[in-house]
Amino acid sequence: MANIKEIEGNDLTALLLNAAGYRKSHILLTAIQIEVFAAIEQVPEANVAELAQHLRLSERSVEKLLGGLVALDLVAFDGQIYTNKQTAKTYLLPKSQFYLGEGIRTLFDIGQDTWGTLTNAIKEGAPLAKQRTDQNEADFWPRLTRSIRPFNIPVAESVANLLQWKEGSIKKVLDLGGGSGVFGGAFLKRFPNVKVLQVDWPQVNNEARKFNFEAFREGRFQTLDGDIFESPWEREGPFDIVILSHILHQEDKPRMETLMRRIGNSIHADSQVIINEFCVNEKKNFPPYSLIFGLSMVLQNGGGGVYSYSDFEELYRLIGHETYLISSPVPPSTVFFSRLKAKNKGGDVKVRSLQAKTTSLTTDKDEVKNMPSTLASRVWDTVDNATREKWLLERFQKQLQFASTMSPYWKKRLTAKIIEKTPFTRTDLENLPVFFKSELRLLNPYDLTGDAKRSWYMVRGSGGTTGAPTTVFWSENDWRAAVETSARFLNTVKSWKGMRIWNGYNQGHVAGPVFDDIIRMVGATPIPRHFKSTDAEAIQEMEKFKVDTMVLTPKSGSGKGGSLEDFLALDPNFLKRLGIKNLWVSSTVLEKDLVAELKGLGVENIVNFYGNTEAMPTAISCPADPHSFHICQGHIFLEVLDENGRHVSSGKRGTVVVSRIASSDGAKLGPAEATQLFRFVVGDSAVYENKKCSCGSTSPKISKIERVPSEEKVMGGCERWD
Repeated sequence: MANIKEIEGNDLTALLLNAAGYRKSHILLTAIQIEVFAAIEQVPEANVAELAQHLRLSERSVEKLLGGLVALDLVAFDGQIYTNKQTAKTYLLPKSQFYLGEGIRTLFDIGQDTWGTLTNAIKEGAPLAKQRTDQNEADFWPRLTRSIRPFNIPVAESVANLLQWKEGSIKKVLDLGGGSGVFGGAFLKRFPNVKVLQVDWPQVNNEARKFNFEAFREGRFQTLDGDIFESPWEREGPFDIVILSHILHQEDKPRMETLMRRIGNSIHADSQVIINEFCVNEKKNFPPYSLIFGLSMVLQNGGGGVYSYSDFEELYRLIGHETYLISSPVPPSTVFFSRLKAKNKGGDVKVRSLQAKTTSLTTDKDEVKNMPSTLASRVWDTVDNATREKWLLERFQKQLQFASTMSPYWKKRLTAKIIEKTPFTRTDLENLPVFFKSELRLLNPYDLTGDAKRSWYMVRGSGGTTGAPTTVFWSENDWRAAVETSARFLNTVKSWKGMRIWNGYNQGHVAGPVFDDIIRMVGATPIPRHFKSTDAEAIQEMEKFKVDTMVLTPKSGSGKGGSLEDFLALDPNFLKRLGIKNLWVSSTVLEKDLVAELKGLGVENIVNFYGNTEAMPTAISCPADPHSFHICQGHIFLEVLDENGRHVSSGKRGTVVVSRIASSDGAKLGPAEATQLFRFVVGDSAVYENKKCSCGSTSPKISKIERVPSEEKVMGGCERWD
């Protein structure tokens, strides 16, 4: 007789939990209705007896309900005391601005009637539910829009924040199917001179006017009642921004195309079209939430569904637009930003790196017997792959051991089975789950450090360009490790000594101070841009200090500082006049025509740094092929993962994740001491290359770096850490 435990892929527990999924929704609904989450916060000793007394319920009933909430991972239990987990604190406490309790009640009520029709709807091939998303139902829509409002507020605010660099050019915003008015409200709040037109059904617009009452009274928030396909909203154009938030899933492709063509006729060359939706991947087999949401359209709509990233790309092409940014500020929502497709893109860009001046990178074999004691050593980039992998895995395991004793968050997730494994292999590493930005945002920053009383050397928050900002800490030795790693790619250039290098990066952004310290470590003098200087005054600064190298962002609007494009627009000849020979940029390949212009102005060498706020730098341009980046392993461990969390093979694309694994005091290496990040999804994808490079470095490379459409694209690892 066959042993059922040995049948491949067998998971009876998961099957039974799915079959009884209604239990989970009832547990959650009951906890909301009797205000269990609020009670846990209010009762000083939140044990069963105290909670039962507070709720005026029997201890037996409360204990079993709390057990259900522990199973749903909404409540933690240490054997005595119950505490709300972060998700419950954020979304299930009535005092939270993101409270979803009322919304969950509404969705439950809708689901009771709707999902009971699934079998017959599938058989009939048409929706049979009373409540339809493709019809103007007076009671249904206002109730639904109110219920999902808290979830959409942070998404809308993130979109408005990402566009704040266009403040002077955003005057008119069109919100098609704007619902409760949260997107319009976010733009009204962020841009004081903007006017918003929302088009929706009358009873829905009434909800939006209540939400944006002051702006409505002032005439800045206007509404047009009616179906978005029939209302004559084009007459109010052209619009600077057009928003389509959770509206396209109600339509089939022909109707979406019709709507997009109308949008194309109501915008101008500098306009942007923003789509916010629940998306699926190209195979249409992930993520689960979007797939189930798509099924709900069969129940409530005659032609809607969920769409992939390429579906929206095709839609944008109808109006000559391209996607330039994809953000997932609060998964599962994914936001697409489009603009008019740029001309003269593509082609090979010939950029020489400062490292082209380096001498031979050969290394004495005796030098690589042991791991280098400093990250500034070029041995990290000349040793064979197997040796470097061994060193990195050794550092990784030591970091896990450190985190398991220091960080409250990781103490609960790292067990001896993981951290004491001998030998610790890449397979063991790949069994660890990835860590998303959405998780980092929800955690208290000290949960990942373990010492709230310590004075940290550096605290930095990201700019939020891919969603809400994140916060990370560095010790002085953590920071030194990052700077040493950067400097080792530059320290063979003898001419650094005594050079004066102008740093145009915003000193409030992480790039500003890190470039200052990299400049110091290679023996040059940093000249930070004065914080009050205009672009014209900044050029005068460079001339005054006789700088020969510039460090700055290439593109306008990044928030990282005045850009190269801005300076060239102001004074096209300043590089040649000042004798600037060297240029450091960050993460952007300069376009062909700009490179030709730079070379004509006397710029000889360009180094491109790739990194992120949470763990920088992660890669630096290859001198032989400036379109690719050698991975800066040592202070971090970088992986490029497929959808299952496994490292891709050479030549394949995957999602970039990083782990912080080292600090340095200049003489020896230790574990990273501050924010503990393991397999952190930075938000980019890249092509991984692991083959011999003509520049002499043995370090693997990444190239063709792009934003990841959804940070939940890669799962990997196990669901639990034990």
